[in-house]
Amino acid sequence: MNTNLVFIILRNNSFICKKADHNRSHVFRFDDIVKMPNIPFYHHIWNDSAKYMKLYKHFYKNELMNNSIMSGLKKSHTYLAIPDDAVEVDRRMVQEFLSSCGNKIVNVTPECMLVSQQDDTYVAVSFTCRMIVLSYIKAGNIAHQQYLESNNYSLDELKSQISKLLNNREFGKLPVYLNGEKRDHFSQLGCFVDQESILENYILLKTALVKT
Repeated sequence: MNTNLVFIILRNNSFICKKADHNRSHVFRFDDIVKMPNIPFYHHIWNDSAKYMKLYKHFYKNELMNNSIMSGLKKSHTYLAIPDDAVEVDRRMVQEFLSSCGNKIVNVTPECMLVSQQDDTYVAVSFTCRMIVLSYIKAGNIAHQQYLESNNYSLDELKSQISKLLNNREFGKLPVYLNGEKRDHFSQLGCFVDQESILENYILLKTALVKT
């Protein structure tokens, strides 16, 4: 296995990073970024990019790569799990930061595509700081998506929105996976998938493709 495969997911003012050949993840925190309503933390990275690049490069070499000599000689192949509400400018913001730090971006995949290993048709419900994203995944592809304001929906209201997403068909028959900011009052809706599971699913997906 290529030991320079790095998988990253964005959570809680942090890049959570995991190498394909390691059992545990490493967390790079942007501790001094102040949380603001409806604004993802990574929008602030470029406010002081020189400082954050220096800190991330140090983290990458000394913690993620364990001070390996190869870390300075070979770019890591980076796989980025991007939030489901990310638009093109969001993607570019994170990709350009990582590229400027010496990472080679190989793949960017929405989180909704990484919540399940065993199912290729399901509903993903993603909670972000900006909105709720409903995704209908069919045969391993995003068939439909719906973007909802981050209101205080009841369980029944969210079920109704999912039914609309599916044109009132199949709901109740498909598995539902929740991810992002945990909302305990929706636990009856489906299975919550944490960031570690998403990273592990990503690793299994991409390393399986390499082997084939």
